[in-house]
Amino acid sequence: MENLLSCELRLIDNKVKFEGSVRDNPGIVIDYFPPLGSGEGYTSLELLLMSVASCISTTLKAIIVCKYSKSVNGMFITVSGERRIEHPTSLKNIDIHIRVNSEDINKDMLTEISDYAIHNLCPVTDMLSTRVAINTEFTIVSSSKGVVNEY
Repeated sequence: MENLLSCELRLIDNKVKFEGSVRDNPGIVIDYFPPLGSGEGYTSLELLLMSVASCISTTLKAIIVCKYSKSVNGMFITVSGERRIEHPTSLKNIDIHIRVNSEDINKDMLTEISDYAIHNLCPVTDMLSTRVAINTEFTIVSSSKGVVNEY
């Protein structure tokens, strides 16, 4: 079934350390901070932030290159989230910083593409956007001109 995604988790210690795997890919270690866990793996919220970063970066790159036929010579994304103090300690906000190395995109184009990707294409941010504020900022680097523009 193409629409069904699944993963497997296996407990690997006497606390809450698990190994997770998807399809035939190498496993990843998921754990929690001491004393509940050993702190020897990714937490669930860290994996969620990685999912946000990978979803946005994949979507942006595809739109910039395939739809607009513009160059992307490099991309670096950082995503951070502020947790709530009260339970559940879910995220209050997510801040995304996108650094794109390109000779032929500008702030307006990147803002438009990013907004569209976050609100209409990326399934991860779509699921989060009604409960979590998502903030985005950009840096565009033009390596041939040595120019860095931050927005």
